[in-house]
Amino acid sequence: MIDTELNFAILPFGTGNDLYAGLYGKRSVKDQIDHIFKGKTSETDAIYIPELDLYTMNILSFGADANVVFQANDFKEKNKFLQKYAYMASIPKALQAGTAFYIDLTARKDGAELKLMERPYILTALCNGTMYGGGFQINPYGQVNDGLLELVYVQTMPMRKIWTFLYKFFTGNHEDLEKLRSVPCDEVVYTSKDGSPMIINYDGEIYQLPTFTCQVKKHAYKRII
Repeated sequence: MIDTELNFAILPFGTGNDLYAGLYGKRSVKDQIDHIFKGKTSETDAIYIPELDLYTMNILSFGADANVVFQANDFKEKNKFLQKYAYMASIPKALQAGTAFYIDLTARKDGAELKLMERPYILTALCNGTMYGGGFQINPYGQVNDGLLELVYVQTMPMRKIWTFLYKFFTGNHEDLEKLRSVPCDEVVYTSKDGSPMIINYDGEIYQLPTFTCQVKKHAYKRII
């Protein structure tokens, strides 16, 4: 659909409806079908990953949250009737793999490099949309057509503070967290510390790369509004 005349819309019949909720709120299926037939569209941004020649519509992430998605995919395979709860159920197992990730992050806006907090991080999510993981409102005020991305990243913290953080994270009330930053940008480069592949979540799909680049693709596709 990128750079074509095709129009994009979602009917929320599955369990992973975060992109739908971020774009359309609580709009019913019936109302969504009405909007589809009306045909009004808006040009919408995407995230481009040149190393894979892939586009991400919503959110990509590295760190504990990407490990949760990795574990959740395994959970879904083993628990066909509990897929709605896969993300939440996978958090404890994912945290066992660690909460400190030593990666190099480089963020830019209009060609200028931005100053970031020092590593290690517990998560580093790059957002065009607003939520992921079954309702985690990581970027509650995000705009999908402003030509910018939001790099949301958190310095690692003691395990005893993780669950309070996750609760605030889930409800979208995490802006006051001391170790969290939200940075508007148009390009981010992720590089592993030792050249080993990193587990990356792109809209729920898992890839492993030692380094990758994320760039905003402004007005990449047309979306039913």
